[in-house]
Amino acid sequence: MEAIRYVRIPRLGGHDLVFVSFVILGIISIIPFFENLMQVLKLSGRSMAEIYFDRQGTVIDTRAHMSSLGKFLNGITTWFQYILPIGVFYLIQQKKRWYWVVLAAFGAVNPVLLDMLFGGRGALFQSFCVFFLII
Repeated sequence: MEAIRYVRIPRLGGHDLVFVSFVILGIISIIPFFENLMQVLKLSGRSMAEIYFDRQGTVIDTRAHMSSLGKFLNGITTWFQYILPIGVFYLIQQKKRWYWVVLAAFGAVNPVLLDMLFGGRGALFQSFCVFFLII
């Protein structure tokens, strides 16, 4: 029987590099999260349906409502949208403080908010599938 080999994760400032990476991604996602959340709170069910039908066959800028910094940071968050849910569960599993978990959750929820703003229904379903597969 072969012995189990453990992988040592590099450390940075007393924390492992994975933890630091998810915290940085969480901090990056704060501004886009709140800009998207403010827009989602202004929507009603009727306006969401109108946006969906207006979007059919046209190309629209989904980040037009955001500031230039928000657009840039949202782009970075979008690059990592599939590993941020993993980060949420990693931080929970590592028993990190709740505010670190919330930071990672901002990044995980941000693509869903952005897609909801423009009539997309698939992002919510996709996020549930990703979270289900991670659990």
